[in-house]
Amino acid sequence: MISTVKMVTKLSIKMSMTRRQLLQSSLLAATSLMFPSTGYTAENHRGSLLLSSATDTDGQDWWMLSNSQGEILAQHALPGRGHGCALHPSGKKAAIVGRRPATFMSVVGVNGSNYQFIDLTSGPGRHFFGHAVFSADGNLLYTTENDYENKRGLVVVRDAQNQYEVIDEWYSGGIGPHELRLMPDSQTLVIANGGILTHPDQPREKLNLDTMSPNLAYLDSRSGKLLATHQLSDHQLSIRHIDVTDSGRVWVGCQYQGMALDPMALVYYHDFNQGELKPATASMDTWRALKRYTGSVVADNLLGVIGISSPRGDRVTFWDNQTGEHLKDIHLRDVCGLIPSPDGSHFIATTGKGTIAIIDAKTYAVTSETRNPKLHWDNHLQILA
Repeated sequence: MISTVKMVTKLSIKMSMTRRQLLQSSLLAATSLMFPSTGYTAENHRGSLLLSSATDTDGQDWWMLSNSQGEILAQHALPGRGHGCALHPSGKKAAIVGRRPATFMSVVGVNGSNYQFIDLTSGPGRHFFGHAVFSADGNLLYTTENDYENKRGLVVVRDAQNQYEVIDEWYSGGIGPHELRLMPDSQTLVIANGGILTHPDQPREKLNLDTMSPNLAYLDSRSGKLLATHQLSDHQLSIRHIDVTDSGRVWVGCQYQGMALDPMALVYYHDFNQGELKPATASMDTWRALKRYTGSVVADNLLGVIGISSPRGDRVTFWDNQTGEHLKDIHLRDVCGLIPSPDGSHFIATTGKGTIAIIDAKTYAVTSETRNPKLHWDNHLQILA
């Protein structure tokens, strides 16, 4: 299955355009007036260079490069909502994957003051699940995808050195694989198999809630061999988002799909080859406040703090990596995007209300907030070098 590829660079634009290209160019120009692209320079690259997807007030979806003050440095129209961002080991490019059941993905690169992108599509009978991860050497890109006719989850392997051509497919170990990460050994993939059966003919409908079976799976990234799977006691706790600490501890954020009224643990952690998933420690009030839903899961390895967002609960929660104990909550309306700064001093959060917030990683205080009322930031973000 060969992926469809389109490449455009900021500084090399063909002078001859088809009518369709002209209309697309006009759309970009018109929207650039709404979101001025100030250009990537030393002067406006204050703080971190952020990559995320966003939807504007007209319903158009974009990937956007911005600084942490919310100034838009570059943008590119998407055919639908983006979701996760996978960072290349160089730190200079990332893949934005469309939200389920999207068939598009865009790889964004930054080189000095220039940027470039490559647009790709999934193969026949496949769609993306919103996340990807690069191999340790950056030569391969792994995406979670749905083989929807055969009702099985896949990890699809792409050649990042050859226009992201598909070179292999592996069973993910379950149904509905969502986020995946590379373990510190640079050889093992860990996959959050959400367990929810879906089909693009019923785009957002969940087809097997009574029989769903989520798990955390480990695969050999060289061969696709399934190494282990681990399940939770409640089969309706969908394992969705994960991050891995430098020590190899996997942190898990869940979304509850059942009807139970009592609050339950939504955050777990797991140490490979050391037993089953363990619930993080928090009060019933904390679990209740998350409203059965977690979003981004990210690790600040320098301080040993885990950040987990909950857009339904309007909050970011912080957890101690060593003890598994809940540390603190902060309230941010419709927050989901979350990433630690490279120096570990703060977290950056984005919201569906257009806010970018800086959170001190030691005090958990919001030290700055900027808001663009014409943008709705999507679920995840990444920092580029």
